[in-house]
Order: sequence, then C-alpha cells, then structure tokens
Amino acid sequence: MIKSAVFLGVMLLLSTPSLSQDAFQRTRRLFDDPRIGSRAPVAQRADETFDEGLFEDAREPAPGLPEAPDGKQPGAPSPQRRLTIDAVVVVDYVFFHSPDRFKVKYHLNLGGDVSQEISVLKGSAKISTDVSGYLAKWSEGECVLRVSIAEVPYEITFKKSSENEADVEVKFTQPILEDWESLCTFLDDPNAKLNTKGNPEKWIAIALEKASPSLNRLVTPLSTDEPTSLKFTIPKHTVKDENIGSAEVDGTGVVTIQPGTGEAATEKSATP
Repeated sequence: MIKSAVFLGVMLLLSTPSLSQDAFQRTRRLFDDPRIGSRAPVAQRADETFDEGLFEDAREPAPGLPEAPDGKQPGAPSPQRRLTIDAVVVVDYVFFHSPDRFKVKYHLNLGGDVSQEISVLKGSAKISTDVSGYLAKWSEGECVLRVSIAEVPYEITFKKSSENEADVEVKFTQPILEDWESLCTFLDDPNAKLNTKGNPEKWIAIALEKASPSLNRLVTPLSTDEPTSLKFTIPKHTVKDENIGSAEVDGTGVVTIQPGTGEAATEKSATP
C-alpha cells in the first residue's frame, strides 16, 4: 500500500464531501491545469520573453564607465554617495467561485555605493515575501501558499547630469522567478499533507514593468549634505485569471541617495 503524503492527501480530499473536492480542484487548477498557460499577463512562463526594457541579458558596461561588482566601487577609499532602492508590491487575489482569497506582499531592496559622476553598480537584489490568506479552506482542512524568490542580479547605471540631478537606470540581468507552492493539511489526519508546486510565476516582475516613472528612466534629485529621494508608484490594476479568479496589483517605492556613508549618514536616510 502506498503511504506517500501526496497519495494520501489526494485520497483524503477525493473521499470528502464536495466542498473538499472543490477546494482540491481549485488548488490543482492553480498549479497543474494546462490552461494556466493562457493567463494574461501572468501566463508568461519562465522561458518566454515579455521584457520591455527593465530586464535584459548581462552586458558589458559602456566604454569608460567604472564597474562596481556587488554594489562596491573598486579602489574607492571613500564613497561619495550611497544609492538604495526599496519597493513594495502587493498582489491581492480573489477566487471567482469561493470566499477564499490570499495576499502576497513583496519587498525589494537593492543598491550600493557611488563614488564617480558616472558609475555602474552590480549586485544581487533581495526580495522577501509575506503571504496571508488561503488557497482553499474547508471544514476538514486548508491549503496555504508559500512564495519564495532567489536573489536576482542587477545593474544600476548612475550618471550625474547636474549639481542637483542624476539619471538612474535599473536593469535586472536575469528574470525574477517566483516559486509558488501549495501546502495542504487535514484536521482529521494531521500526518497527511499534500504539497503542490507549479511553474515559476512573474507577478512582481510584470508589476515592476509598470512603475511610473519607469525604473530605467529615473531622474533623481541630488544634494551634497542632505539625503534626497524620488518616489515611484505601480498604479493599481486588475489581472484576471481565466475561470479561476482575479488579482488587484499595486505598489510603491523610493530611490534614496545619501551623501557619504557611515552611521551619521544612515541616521539621516530618507524614508519611503
């Protein structure tokens, strides 16, 4: 007799009343139904191209631009400025045929030290996630969502255009891929579990493409003695999942440029 958690979970779900079967089918549609490939715009899978300029392959910096691996300027004894980008994106998902819903909050952070009037920063962006709500919940159990994202390499080009402004261009040199996993548990059998993992998703990647102003055309204020900041927004928009549900997506972020580094400078940093 097969004792695997997946087999037991499937059998438990299929043997419960129709509510449990509906919850199971809804979870399976999210991760396994071939129709998931027809989503728009979330339908784009990891191996498809949807780039509109924010994402591109790794490239050599333009001639004459100093390169800064991992966000540090080589050979710079005292960086003149610290540039940071923080953003939050929220996906609020509601199912069409059930009261179940879930929310995913993404927090993106990247940046580094700038010591030249024209500089290129390279590093790995950290993206954390916070998930609330349920993929499915019924009297005998529930399915929750776990979302994880690996660090993503980026390239930021900083160019001082005047004493009071700088042009900032952000590029991700690899796609931002999200691992979504459904974790189902059952009240009548705590040892039974059903975990389902689908193809990589691109919710935050597509949301960042909608940022205003665009992340690859930012004009930020500068100051020699005070932190400066530029805010950007991701307008609220609706993404429909055919026959499954819909999500409202929005976000906000801030580019902060801090003159100098160290504890005193950190205490004066601008906030979103």
